[in-house]
Amino acid sequence: MLTEEETRKSKGALKAIITGDCDNFETLLQGISTEGLNTQVDNNGRTLLHYAATSRNENFYNILVEKGCDANIKDANGIDSQQARDKARRARTQWYGPDI
Repeated sequence: MLTEEETRKSKGALKAIITGDCDNFETLLQGISTEGLNTQVDNNGRTLLHYAATSRNENFYNILVEKGCDANIKDANGIDSQQARDKARRARTQWYGPDI
């Protein structure tokens, strides 16, 4: 079970991913246990790593993997973070075209 502090920091980290605030992201992760990093952050069973996987900024994903996030955790739809990452890349490519 997460402490109140870990829950608060986890919410801050999620907000940083959503808003693209990579500058403060690592600071927000300080004090969050590996269990906390791998805890579901929404009603669909997604973890911070699922959200980072779909972000356009790959630094979020890489930082979380370095901190020990489990890339094999599946959300409520049976999708792990790597699958979410692949789907997001395909969607961006279809929408914006390939990166050059």
